[in-house]
Amino acid sequence: EEREAVVLSFCRNVRVERVEMSNAMVNDRLAEAWGAVLRSNSTLTSLNLESNTITTSGIEALASGLRCNSTLRELKLSNQALNFTQGAEECLADAVEANSALIRLSIELRSRRAKERIERALQRNRDAIRLHRLASVGVSPASALAGVRPVDWAAEAARVAASERFEYGDGGGDGGGDGGGGGGDSNGGGASQTVYVASGKVVWGQAKPEEREAVVLSFCRNVRVERVEMSNAMVNDRLAEAWGAVLRSNSTLTSLNLESNTITTSGIEALASGLRCNSTLRELKLSNQALNFTQGAEECLADAVEANSALIRLSIELRSRRAKERIERALQRNRDAIRLHRLASVGVSPASALAGVRPVDWAAEAARVAASERFEYGDGGGDGGGDGGGGGGDSNGGGASQTVYVASGKVVWGQAKPEEREAVV
Repeated sequence: EEREAVVLSFCRNVRVERVEMSNAMVNDRLAEAWGAVLRSNSTLTSLNLESNTITTSGIEALASGLRCNSTLRELKLSNQALNFTQGAEECLADAVEANSALIRLSIELRSRRAKERIERALQRNRDAIRLHRLASVGVSPASALAGVRPVDWAAEAARVAASERFEYGDGGGDGGGDGGGGGGDSNGGGASQTVYVASGKVVWGQAKPEEREAVVLSFCRNVRVERVEMSNAMVNDRLAEAWGAVLRSNSTLTSLNLESNTITTSGIEALASGLRCNSTLRELKLSNQALNFTQGAEECLADAVEANSALIRLSIELRSRRAKERIERALQRNRDAIRLHRLASVGVSPASALAGVRPVDWAAEAARVAASERFEYGDGGGDGGGDGGGGGGDSNGGGASQTVYVASGKVVWGQAKPEEREAVV
């Protein structure tokens, strides 16, 4: 009931734009709470409920919420531990067709018809956003459609390497600067581009392997982009090895999403090699690979995480219990170090910080979220609210407005009662 209280409190929140609750004990009860939130909340643009236990009733509740929602741009539902019916899939397709805001949805579907309906609706929304943005600068729809040209990936790689405005990795639509804006994920107008999105881009799938590799390697020299989204983006071992090279030299990237691809042993080992030398990446997503990798690769990854002092979030399915425990300990060590460093920066000694541990009041947390006040336990990074470390672009630090709520990887969230989690949503 504590978790439920926190979830339901988002019905009245007017500040948080993104919530991360992957692998966060979200069941049908909490999914139904999120459905209620989607019917009333008007600020949330991204919701991650991946790797949970949502079934038919939860999917239908979320679909019901989507029908009434006009602000959510991204919904992640992949990798649920339990199945839902094809009727629920069709219900979700109906909702997406009735929704004009959603541009990204990750979910595994059995119904080919439902999948095609959802893909068409999402592309329709991306096209509408793109044409709206073009119209805002005086470009007619006819001129926009007539302006389609071949993709020059060599020029795109050069732009990324020079930290200039890129064209095809812009959040939202499939056409660079004209692609729609996905809330906190989009790079709009003349603002500095800090997010590169290849996920869901038709042109990325049409690129040659060597063109995709050139774009990835161009991040070795980029000093602007902080987050890259390449989930379900044809990332194989060759591209994973390129990302390993990037991690050895890049010093601005804080979040890298390579989920739902085909990375195997050599790719995992290459990423591990890059992690050993990296000091800025806070989040690495590797869940839901279509192919297996060896337990030796898992131990290699554990070695790398233990040698890394910056990483605080890693999503991946491991067979080796020993590797999993080693990684969890290392990530917790890094979160604790970041938390203590932040406390020290405001004059709080480590001894005082450890002495200040207190029980979690989820009712108060739900009330804070509902009132759009500074929340305590959903802060990006560590497990202790405002003192929890910062995960790069995901953290809510200092006195800044909190726009991201993170439950993923939080021990206290797992310890909350079901109704407390629902109340928070």
